[in-house]
Amino acid sequence: MILVTGATGNVGKRLIAELADMSAPVRALVHSADKVDAIAAPGVEPVVSSFEDADALSQALRGVDRLYLVSPPGVESMVRQQTSVIDAAVAAGKPHVVKQSSICADETDLPQIVAAHRRIEEHLESSGLAWTHLRPHWFMQNELSQAASIGSDHVFYAPDVNRISPIDARDIAAAAAHVLTTDGHESKAYLLTGPATVSYSEVAEIYSEVLGEDVRWHEVTLEQARDSMLEAGLPDELASGFADILGRYQRGGVTAGVSPTVRELLGREPVDFARFVSDHRDAFSGVTATA
Repeated sequence: MILVTGATGNVGKRLIAELADMSAPVRALVHSADKVDAIAAPGVEPVVSSFEDADALSQALRGVDRLYLVSPPGVESMVRQQTSVIDAAVAAGKPHVVKQSSICADETDLPQIVAAHRRIEEHLESSGLAWTHLRPHWFMQNELSQAASIGSDHVFYAPDVNRISPIDARDIAAAAAHVLTTDGHESKAYLLTGPATVSYSEVAEIYSEVLGEDVRWHEVTLEQARDSMLEAGLPDELASGFADILGRYQRGGVTAGVSPTVRELLGREPVDFARFVSDHRDAFSGVTATA
């Protein structure tokens, strides 16, 4: 049995679908009953629980031999939630835990959200559980936050982040499904990126070519990006944290490289940004804002 936490999230909902297609026995942790329908699929057993409910976590982990660990982004809240699941897993029978982490988690002087991921990784590594870390780069799906602006004004706003190799959440889910259903991944940290690096000027060219419209990139500062996220309703911890991550990208290094891991795990190339835009053409054309 595989337990997926964060089952309705960006990766979790896609992972549930991947595992269901593979006919893998899967249990999906959701936080409220009204989210059960979102992950309904043959062979998927929903469990309504919070990360803070030790008794419910113990029940959810009963009979589980693989666990996918992810929770909403944050700092102290994310550490608290995920370490509580790890501790419950130790008591429940020691399943193999696959943790969704972040690129750069093995570096020093980290943005606070990435540093929180590393604290969780260290807790997992010292728990006695078998573990695998998945460290994905920037999600292509994050760019859907710009869909309304691109659809209406043909412009998007972002700080100059040097070059990055963003990854489609569908590829993260596919890689996670592979790791959860095959052997030989214990004590490994997998860096997950897209197939190529892009700059935001190149991203604008891809939007323009795929959408058939002249889409422009308007450069903003990291502070302006943070303020925009605050205005969109993100709490300060997340807005500041994501701005710090964008600042880390400006320094290059591993974030400006391409990892072969997705290809090695799945036997195919990961989705490139042009295909991502094409697959979400309606959203970027202003027809719908749904991912």
